[in-house]
Amino acid sequence: MAKKESADKYKWEFLRRNKEYCQAYKKILRVKDKEALINFSSEWGLKKPINPTRKFEQLAQSDKISLFYFQPLILELDQGYDVATPLISGDFILDIQHPKKEIMAKFEAYIDEYINNFNKVDKDKRQRNRLEEYQRYLDVYDLKNKGWGWDKLAERFYKSDTENGRISYARMKIKRDFNRCKKLIDGGFNK
Repeated sequence: MAKKESADKYKWEFLRRNKEYCQAYKKILRVKDKEALINFSSEWGLKKPINPTRKFEQLAQSDKISLFYFQPLILELDQGYDVATPLISGDFILDIQHPKKEIMAKFEAYIDEYINNFNKVDKDKRQRNRLEEYQRYLDVYDLKNKGWGWDKLAERFYKSDTENGRISYARMKIKRDFNRCKKLIDGGFNK
């Protein structure tokens, strides 16, 4: 899987579990106003509304390629980790029906927002997004929501810890994975 597709996969998998997105999607289905659809998509960083019940693998190839409008941070693979860099990448769509001055003001505000957010984070403390861990986070989250207990999850995902009598340590790691997934679902993937 290509780096961008891999990042988009997890960005989508976390977004589709976001309760606010799911509720907003149900509401937008009843709306036929093109401007409202554009605003909805833009708010969530999507090119168009996408049904949150669809897994990334179920999306059409064209949807996978054009899933997100803006990629506020480029993710570069570095020794198995995705590291957020201060580069802005993505497709920008301009509605030329608006005055140039208004378009430029919105674009500058967009750039300023990302520069300010990037500068707020201490470079030494920047979180390294680990794509290889995201699938485990999602699996833990989904199974916990299906009623699995902490011990059963610990046995499944941290078998060596549980077999060596470190069940409380394995349980702590499972709870950490669950909480990290919740944070990513709540928008932390882009932070």
